[in-house]
Amino acid sequence: MKLNNFEIITLDTRETRSRVENYFKLLSDVEKQRAARFANNELSQRFICAHGALREILSDYVGLPADQLIFNQNKYGKPYLIIDGQESYLQFNMSHSDHMLAIIISNDKAVGIDIEAVRENQNLAKVSKQYFSTLEYQQFIALPSAEQTAAFYRYWTCKEAFIKAIGQSLSYGLKNISVQMHSDKPVALLYFDKDIMNDWKLEVISAPKGFALAVCSSNI
Repeated sequence: MKLNNFEIITLDTRETRSRVENYFKLLSDVEKQRAARFANNELSQRFICAHGALREILSDYVGLPADQLIFNQNKYGKPYLIIDGQESYLQFNMSHSDHMLAIIISNDKAVGIDIEAVRENQNLAKVSKQYFSTLEYQQFIALPSAEQTAAFYRYWTCKEAFIKAIGQSLSYGLKNISVQMHSDKPVALLYFDKDIMNDWKLEVISAPKGFALAVCSSNI
């Protein structure tokens, strides 16, 4: 899926299991060590498929062999590509939940993405009170109960996509961001840092059944 200045790719890692061995060969030593640390084989294979697929996709963009790509990360853990000893112009971000993988790539915009498996029958009011801003929580509990699950995941994925786009981690605090949802208007950052909040664009994206997906990109 291509939208304006970026491309979004979703993959079901269950459909790439036949390529696990090939994907594993593409990984760096550090990635292989991370794959080996998972508690069970299912999680290890998901990791291998996700990171192997990411390498293949990025290699097409930069014209380098997938197994020769070099990654670094900022102090919050957001990865970036190193080419010729310098950070690449190519911006990307990855998210995975259960068996689904989502990747966003841009040639010139900082980007973030979040995909979440939608889980029913959770105490979403309690979770939202803990992690949503006061305004978001008020908007959330005012919704009919039949609409709350879908709304919760729209809020959550938007907030997390934004945090990832600005290169932060969840330790930044989801309460520090407020997202406003309108049925007839685009998703908007209602408050964050007033000097820069208009520099970012949030979008709720159509996701595979049972998942929620949102992206954030820089307007600069």
